Amino acid sequence: MDSAYRQDDRTKQYRHLLDTPWFYHLGFAAGRTVPKSVLYRVADFVGDASRKGYPEKDRIVRENLRRVFPDAPAGELAALSRRVFRNFTRSLVDFGRFRSMTREEILSEIRTFEGEENMKAAFESGSGVIVLSGHIGNWELGGFFFGRNDARINVVTVSEGRPVIDKMREDYRKGHSVHTIYTDRSPFASIEMVAALRRKEIVAMLVDRWGPEGGIRTGFFKGSCYIPKGPLALSRALGAVVLPGFVVRDGDSYRVIIEEPFVVDGNDDAPCARRLAAALERVILRYPDQWYNFVPLA
Repeated sequence: MDSAYRQDDRTKQYRHLLDTPWFYHLGFAAGRTVPKSVLYRVADFVGDASRKGYPEKDRIVRENLRRVFPDAPAGELAALSRRVFRNFTRSLVDFGRFRSMTREEILSEIRTFEGEENMKAAFESGSGVIVLSGHIGNWELGGFFFGRNDARINVVTVSEGRPVIDKMREDYRKGHSVHTIYTDRSPFASIEMVAALRRKEIVAMLVDRWGPEGGIRTGFFKGSCYIPKGPLALSRALGAVVLPGFVVRDGDSYRVIIEEPFVVDGNDDAPCARRLAAALERVILRYPDQWYNFVPLA
């Protein structure tokens, strides 16, 4: 099953020009002392600079957005791409801000909750829960949210390629009861996930940057994408509930969106893959300027 969790180089995390240890330390310090409005203005400036500094990433963002809005004029897609880069940098700012905040203060950033009944149904099922999301909004905040009430949450990810930054992120999550499982560091990552789900814990992962290895090709806007087989196989084998969920910026606060949970049964993963892709489509249509997909779609 491990191969179902190995993302190829195409799907690695986009590295921002300020994705360096010194900037993280600076951000953590600024997050304690500088007002949010000032930090966001700086983030917008840096977002514009990073878009100019990465013209290839800007092109990919616009091409991906063209799948979503096939009839949009080129100028509208360029403006939308600009907001994507700005919002991505704002999410880095929030990462620094949250470092010095208590769990209660962080969760107070969430003002709106859609689908509370869906999350309640999943967590009352008596089984482990697999939370699946995408590179949209603030997935780090999502980990804190789903891990509230002292629920144990395990975030499945790949390493950043920089041990110092990996350690910062890991310690950051650990302080909020979030455990990190690296799929590219150990051949036993799947065993960790199985053990967590058998303990009735939460396993969370992002599913929108996948390749053909271990992925299921499914329709996605005016094209297709790959959804990983791994979480679907876990649901089928263990009876774990799959819960699509997202945390997106909504003005000066955040909104949680939870879709209907389901359990995978039968031998055909295609309907479940399409269901997850459809959930991604709905949230991307609502918040296209927070879809941080800097790699080409399938």
